[in-house]
Amino acid sequence: MELRRYRKNHRLRAEKVDSSVFVAFWADDKYVHALDRDGVEWMLCGKHSIKEIEAGDPRVTRAHRSSLVRVSAIDRVMSRNELRKNKPDYFCVVGGREFGVSRTCRPTLYAQYRAYVAEHGFVPAVAA
Repeated sequence: MELRRYRKNHRLRAEKVDSSVFVAFWADDKYVHALDRDGVEWMLCGKHSIKEIEAGDPRVTRAHRSSLVRVSAIDRVMSRNELRKNKPDYFCVVGGREFGVSRTCRPTLYAQYRAYVAEHGFVPAVAA
């Protein structure tokens, strides 16, 4: 799927790229933002929506109502308990950025992540 992008807060000239360049997408204030493999945040221009990107790129999975992640780019999937709540908070880390995982999207995301790890193996990240 071809998308048009420009750097966040920099509206000179948009360039066309394939959606496989990005590892995560999220919607914020009427705009769709994307994160590439180098960790650079981009803003997509045009009438792109999360639903349209999900339909156009089968390798992204919905993590939340407002975000999509590429399963091959997930660093880790975790949960933590908040002090005010008794329920755990689930999230996944992609490129050093946390994306919340909703209750309805969790089974699909976890199943695809486990299948990817089983197929490709797991290499733990080395701490600097």
